[in-house]
Amino acid sequence: MAECLTKRQLVCRINEVDKCLDKLEEKYFRLKKEKLDIEQLLKETICQQHAAKKKAICLAKKNKQLERELADINEMALLVKAECNNAIRNSVEKINRLQARAHEIALQSEYLKLEAADLRCEKEQLLIKLKCFQDTKSQLQSALETALDEKCQMCKRIQELETCEQNYKMEIDRLVRLSVNQRRALCENDSSPNNSQNVPITLEPKEQGEPIKKSTQPKEPLKKPVQLKDLVGKPIQPREFNGKPIQPKELIGQPTQPNKHTEEQKCSGTSSEPPPPEPIRVLLTGATGRISNNLLPMIAKGDVFGPEQTLMIHLFDIPDKKQQLQSLVMEFLDCAYPLVQCVFCTDELEDACKDVTAAFLVGAKSQSPGMDVRDLLPENAPIFKAQGEALDKNAKKDVKVLVVGDPVNTNALICSKFAPSIPKENFSSLNRLDQNRASVQIACKANVPVSQINNVIIWGNHSSTQVPDVTQAKINSLPVEDVIKDQTWITNEFVPTIQQRTNILLEAKGESAAMSTAKAAADQMNNWFKGTESGKFVSMGVMSDGSYCVPKDLIFSFPVEIKDGKWFIVQGLTVKDEIKKMMDASRRELEEDRDAAFKILGN
Repeated sequence: MAECLTKRQLVCRINEVDKCLDKLEEKYFRLKKEKLDIEQLLKETICQQHAAKKKAICLAKKNKQLERELADINEMALLVKAECNNAIRNSVEKINRLQARAHEIALQSEYLKLEAADLRCEKEQLLIKLKCFQDTKSQLQSALETALDEKCQMCKRIQELETCEQNYKMEIDRLVRLSVNQRRALCENDSSPNNSQNVPITLEPKEQGEPIKKSTQPKEPLKKPVQLKDLVGKPIQPREFNGKPIQPKELIGQPTQPNKHTEEQKCSGTSSEPPPPEPIRVLLTGATGRISNNLLPMIAKGDVFGPEQTLMIHLFDIPDKKQQLQSLVMEFLDCAYPLVQCVFCTDELEDACKDVTAAFLVGAKSQSPGMDVRDLLPENAPIFKAQGEALDKNAKKDVKVLVVGDPVNTNALICSKFAPSIPKENFSSLNRLDQNRASVQIACKANVPVSQINNVIIWGNHSSTQVPDVTQAKINSLPVEDVIKDQTWITNEFVPTIQQRTNILLEAKGESAAMSTAKAAADQMNNWFKGTESGKFVSMGVMSDGSYCVPKDLIFSFPVEIKDGKWFIVQGLTVKDEIKKMMDASRRELEEDRDAAFKILGN
């Protein structure tokens, strides 16, 4: 029994020992694992310690370097401080010298002002003398012209008298010969008994080749009739109307026969009148529109190119306007303008541009009430691109192009861009309308005729950002600001009225201005061809050359003088600060319009 208990206890004890062994084994493995983790952590710590030591060494080195650099910076700072002190002392001395110099300049400026006043008085006296000299010169020129005319008449009279003298001599010789023959015949009759009867005496006829006696009466000058001829050079065939082609003679009528006497005078060189100028071709687009209907008679009467300049009119409009274009040509021909040699109408743009010398680009979509002029760009930009390309291929290279369709400044730039073979100076936008409007407002305020207003300036764009400027304007040679001593009216009424005039007319009429636009286009082209008077200038939208801080290659309205068909921007004008700010706003608007237009055109 005891043995059995002992065995059981041993077995239990063995089991307990096994369990303890298992626990110890588990603990052993756990401790072993912890040992391995601790060893790994120790290795990592040692590595970190080494890295920290290396970093500490680097930092120490860098610290030493920074200390050296700091020492160098301190030394440089001391040097800079010393230099600054020297510079300050020099600046103070320079300021003192400049102040003394400024005081001297102020004194000199006072003396110069006094001298300038004296010079202005002297200038006025010289201008008066110059005017007297000019009047005397004009009188002498008139007298000289009269004397030359009298000389020409006397020369003609002398030639006629010499011719008469020669004819008289020849007639006397003929009569002498006739008298001798008669005496001889009488002698023969007396000596012959069979010839006692009277023999009839006959006068000898004039010998062949003998000159015919000319009349000494002065001849009235013969005027050469104006002929409506076909187009010079290769004819351009008109387009069809209602399916039937219209020939030039059907549009123009039969040309009159030339005056033979006038042609003989030209060949013999006896005509005293100068030969008429060669006819020029003038293009008018949008011919059936209201502006063109007002402009066309001004061109035909000679208001634009002069009363002696013969014309060949090219009328263009879109195909939808064929019938209106045909009726316009019929009515225009019925006016019988003497200067118009031929009229050519077409709906083909390249034919219309053939060999033209002047071009009025009127055809475009017009502004409506409530519409901003910039809203026209999407429709009008492609129109003026096509017109520029057609002019580039077909027009003369010295053609003068006036853009009338809005927005005029940007459209003129587009047209020039797509006509690279034509000089940029030959493209202009219609800004004369704004100048005319400004001149009328000043004339009404001063109660004087508008003909006495000169040198009104329009800067910038033909829009509400335009800048009317009266600082250089004159009323009978007197400054406008001296005559109209009301700066409040100029700032608060005059300038806004001119800037908003287009919109005011749109609201009042329900459509854009036509008559005033046509008149302004005629005025601007007339000045471009005929030039401006000395001391006077006009406003035109032209390609900027950088004057007055306006970027190049931008169509901007400037004051210009014109001579021999070329314009020159007036330089050296004093521009007030408020005017400059307004010019900058107009310049920014033009740049935005330019970018928007070329984006529409894909350039």
